[in-house]
Amino acid sequence: MKKPILGKFSYFGRVASLFIAAAATFCLLVYVENPPLVFLLTKINFYLAWLLNTIIAYVVIRGSIWGTRWLDNHHPWQRSYRKRWPRQLLLAVSIPLLFCTLGVSVYFLLYQKNILETNYFTRYLFLDTLAIFLLNGALFFMYQRELSRRNKPERKSEVDQSLDFPLPLVEIAYLYAENKYCYAVGFDGIPEPMEISLTKALTALPEKQFHLVRRSHIVNRSAVMELIKRNNTIQLNLLMLLRLSIRVSRKEMHAFNTWWTEVEAQRHSESKKLD
Repeated sequence: MKKPILGKFSYFGRVASLFIAAAATFCLLVYVENPPLVFLLTKINFYLAWLLNTIIAYVVIRGSIWGTRWLDNHHPWQRSYRKRWPRQLLLAVSIPLLFCTLGVSVYFLLYQKNILETNYFTRYLFLDTLAIFLLNGALFFMYQRELSRRNKPERKSEVDQSLDFPLPLVEIAYLYAENKYCYAVGFDGIPEPMEISLTKALTALPEKQFHLVRRSHIVNRSAVMELIKRNNTIQLNLLMLLRLSIRVSRKEMHAFNTWWTEVEAQRHSESKKLD
């Protein structure tokens, strides 16, 4: 049987998961049970319940993390939030909650009790559900933070003269990569092969003029004839001679919006000063 491929980001490790499970279970038991904490700490049954419920909580946490990592690889957040949420609710919330309920059922069977005859559904189920949602919220925050920490090419305000472009920078409309080869396209629409990668090119291009709109395309602001925003997408229609329309990737959309508005505002401010 083929081993499932998981996302590279591992979130909480096993030790951290065990600590979280123990802490969460302790707080839950102390909150729900009526006797004072000092009284509970003198009862051996409290420690036994804490131990068994910690094991259940640990399995739930690891299961939720496993489901999240599987989705990170197959349906990453940045590809489509709308498609990811239902899958996240199923694999990382609903199924772990089901296993939590089954684990608690086994726990009560050890005491020869039916879970339906206990206070689990009236006092514990809501708190367990809330805890799993909080866990998934933490995992989502950690994923977004890790995504933002990924190394991005350092942009420079001045042109790096050490890199050899096939065209003068003022004549480059856009750059693109295809089949492991990179090209610079002039405003006449003719592509010129480059011996440098897009990543290196991006570090040398003026930040105010060029921006990475997709992994495969860097666009000169002057080459954009029309910008269309529709249904949470951004499409760039380039000049007529270029005969190209490019959709900004979801991953780069926020950065592109920031770049476009900041440069636009700066140019507007400079034009006012000249007037």
